[in-house]
Amino acid sequence: MVTNLAKLQLRFISVCVATGMLFGAFAIAAFAQGSPSSVVITGPAATRALSKADISLDAAMRMVNACEQFATKNNFAAVSYVLDPFGSIVYVDRMDGVRPIESEEALARAKAALFNRGASGGGGGNAANPNIPGQIRVQMRGGEQRPGGLTVIMDNEFVGAIGVAGSDTMDEACARAGLAAVGIVQPGAAAPDQPVSAQDRPGTPAQGNVALTLTGAAAKRAATKTEISGAAAFRIAEACRAWGKQHNDATIVYILDPSGNIVHAYREDGTRPVQFDSASDKAKTSLLTRMTTIDLNNKVGNDVPTQVRYRLRGLDLGPGGIPIIVDDQLIGTIGVAGQDPLDEPCAIAGLAAVGITQKPSANGPPLPTQQPQTQPPR
Repeated sequence: MVTNLAKLQLRFISVCVATGMLFGAFAIAAFAQGSPSSVVITGPAATRALSKADISLDAAMRMVNACEQFATKNNFAAVSYVLDPFGSIVYVDRMDGVRPIESEEALARAKAALFNRGASGGGGGNAANPNIPGQIRVQMRGGEQRPGGLTVIMDNEFVGAIGVAGSDTMDEACARAGLAAVGIVQPGAAAPDQPVSAQDRPGTPAQGNVALTLTGAAAKRAATKTEISGAAAFRIAEACRAWGKQHNDATIVYILDPSGNIVHAYREDGTRPVQFDSASDKAKTSLLTRMTTIDLNNKVGNDVPTQVRYRLRGLDLGPGGIPIIVDDQLIGTIGVAGQDPLDEPCAIAGLAAVGITQKPSANGPPLPTQQPQTQPPR
């Protein structure tokens, strides 16, 4: 016969089991749907950006890394763009061997998803019954209505878009794999077996040397052996970002190949779109002049007509632009934007991470004697 004490013990155990199952179900649901706090920017970064609905850099990096893992598994090279709700770039990474036209397509697909608030492959009709006016409208705004662009939506809130190119048939599946990495599981995509870290970039070891330029099949497909590799660009950018964090500086880094195409770029949480334009312009300036932006500024001096002419061409004479040169060969450029006095030292720290020694430019802005603890980036 069961005593009252035994009945109470059985009831207590049943409640504990039921509670555990309930919390387990909640945990599974949270992974399947994504946690808003892990996908969007929060805290002081959101305050500086004046937005609580921008996708975070960490989430963007995890999405792209998962997409690249998918691409590697399926034997193709992909390029991925992640945009915020206003169309500004949050993160870009290009695998070795991607062609310039594919980079443009990835960006256009992200823009199409941004404009449509839906997949880039929708709304354009099909070969038998094309929607020509719809296609023209999207393309006039820089978009492309081919599969590969998807929206990033959390709790019915649009927080960004991803665009992928590199395969004629698997670009959208690659983007879906990226979304699944941050808990947004769409039809046709499975959640990853284990969480994908922002540092899990395929082909880039955490330690040891990386090839500075393209090699093997990637060099053959891109028809060049003299452009910076994706692994080297990633290593440079991450070293610069780490240096910036050590000096209380939120940074934006933009790395171009010798043709001016993006190889890798990121925007730190809390920075503003105008800073991304500055980083881009600095990288472009060093590409066109083969000089650091500080050296160019020293050369121009107070020549106002020349300053105006350069600015009209989209050049930026502020510190932070450096050509990346190996054995007297330009393999790319880097542009950094954050706090002006720290931009060039940040870029130099990044280059040092791949064994490239860059001397500081003459007459650069003096470094602050003490870094502010609360001052937001310019």
